Amino acid sequence: MPSRAARTLLCAALLAVPAIGVTAPAHAATATLTGRVVDSVTGAPITDACVQAIDENWDGTASGCVDSDGRYSLEVPNADLSYRVEASASSYATQYATGHYSWDRADMLTVPGVADFALERSGAIAGTIVDADGQPAPDATVEVFRPGSDEPLSQGSYWNGELLAEVPAGDVVVHVVDGTRSVWAPDAVDREHAATYHVDAGASLDLGRVALPPASGFAGMLTDDTGQPVSDLCATVPTSDQWVWACSDAQGHYSAELAPGSYTVDFQSQNPAYPSIWSGGSWTETGAKTVTVAAGAVTAYDLTVPRGATLTGRVLDASGKPVADRCPQVYLGRTTTYLPTAGGCSAADGMYTVTGVPPTKVTLDVPGGWNNDTWAAHGATQRHARLIPLVAGQTTTIADIRLIAGREATGRVTDAQGHPLEGIVVGPYYTPRAGGAEGNHAITDADGYYELTNLTDSSTSLVAWDLQGRWAPVWTGGSPTADGATTIALPKHGAAQADFTMKPAGTITGTVVDADGKPVTEQFDVSVYSGSSTAVQYGAGGWYDGTGGDFTVTGMPQAPLLLLFNDYETGESFWYGGADQASATPVTVEPGGTVHVTVTRPAR
Repeated sequence: MPSRAARTLLCAALLAVPAIGVTAPAHAATATLTGRVVDSVTGAPITDACVQAIDENWDGTASGCVDSDGRYSLEVPNADLSYRVEASASSYATQYATGHYSWDRADMLTVPGVADFALERSGAIAGTIVDADGQPAPDATVEVFRPGSDEPLSQGSYWNGELLAEVPAGDVVVHVVDGTRSVWAPDAVDREHAATYHVDAGASLDLGRVALPPASGFAGMLTDDTGQPVSDLCATVPTSDQWVWACSDAQGHYSAELAPGSYTVDFQSQNPAYPSIWSGGSWTETGAKTVTVAAGAVTAYDLTVPRGATLTGRVLDASGKPVADRCPQVYLGRTTTYLPTAGGCSAADGMYTVTGVPPTKVTLDVPGGWNNDTWAAHGATQRHARLIPLVAGQTTTIADIRLIAGREATGRVTDAQGHPLEGIVVGPYYTPRAGGAEGNHAITDADGYYELTNLTDSSTSLVAWDLQGRWAPVWTGGSPTADGATTIALPKHGAAQADFTMKPAGTITGTVVDADGKPVTEQFDVSVYSGSSTAVQYGAGGWYDGTGGDFTVTGMPQAPLLLLFNDYETGESFWYGGADQASATPVTVEPGGTVHVTVTRPAR
């Protein structure tokens, strides 16, 4: 937000000229914003007032000053945007439309429109913000409120703790915040006990010295199992909404400011010689011990950090050749707890080195594609992985990890005339509502060909579908839905062949009405299912926005389809034409065609 001083200078500059502005691109339509600026008490026009409008993107502004009757007219550069509008004048508190004093609370106004202002006379609040030891607190933020209101009249930080804030005249309370420390002037711990001050118009109220309370937090020293200091472990507190990142120095010392409470602390390692560790010496958050922080005090908390272990080995492909750029991941025992480490990815010779590993029993996973990981030494799941015992400060070399070979499918996607279709997704998963293709998939090239690798099962069904919804999805065997798909065998060597012929997609549109025939005003998610008794695809769908317009669902195959409407906020759901899925009315769309339906919402 522009500083108050900057806005004052801008207003002074505007007094010398009729109006200034920033033009929008030539294609943007302009609009006019008008209004009047008057005194909030007398209603008289404020003849030295200036007004500025800033658009929601900060790309365009319009500014100008009022005439002798307090009226202004601004031509804003883009009629399609909303604007924050502020009015300033000498001896008056700057105000945002409509009736606000905080940039964050200002209303966003559409144009063309009217924004009138009733400005209040201003006064000033002065004082010095100091720490508990009496030294200035330059990073403190001062907030000024009306009694009983949570909207700031003024908010900011002041050089060297010297407060000087312009506020509307009247009664105020003052809040000072610095990190986790807070005081309500002059010395209250909460707003209920804060003093109410009166600021006179044109006068300055001196608060004197306002002292922040002592900081609270925790601090200590990190040493390893040999007594040496541990540097570059950074204390974080995931269970708190306060940002904490306190790293140990070369002597192992760290300190963190934190509000009173009890916390588990995650010491995240930035040192490749040491593992990350939780308070209490646990490798997991569930096993961590709490650190209690008291108000106005710093809790001493020291921790012994075991030296990290090192894991090395080679990654090979199924034929025994080295594989580069595979990055092993370490897990605690046979659990899903991932252990952050340093280093790791294999080089051209297949060698990898993982450092900073907790000295305990671990399993090692080498990701190799969608659901195609290899666990050391040669397991498809963690259940069959080798448990690797590690010792602090020592290197363990394990047997070569030979990657499990994925299986392949190739083919071509065309239309009914044999023309290749480019950009079609082919894979085991149909996810049109995920914002893109998910899971293992391939995209057809300009000639319609695809190559799908890293398939882990011995057989599968595949689907070809269009991200743009122009072509209807088709499953192996030519089925328009997943429930009719043919399973193809995936050989251990070579690739399975699966070609697809796609038809133009159909479209379903419709309106949702109540029993009286009037369009409903609530919003509903529209999901499309196959005509079988089991929901096959929750993916394809659309949105009914509750404005009385139609919903539109594209990318539809030529098959009996059922429509389900959900309001996730209220939990309401209903099927088109039936009480449940079994009795719902199926809708069939011809290739490239459109079917319109009127959906009657059941009585509630």
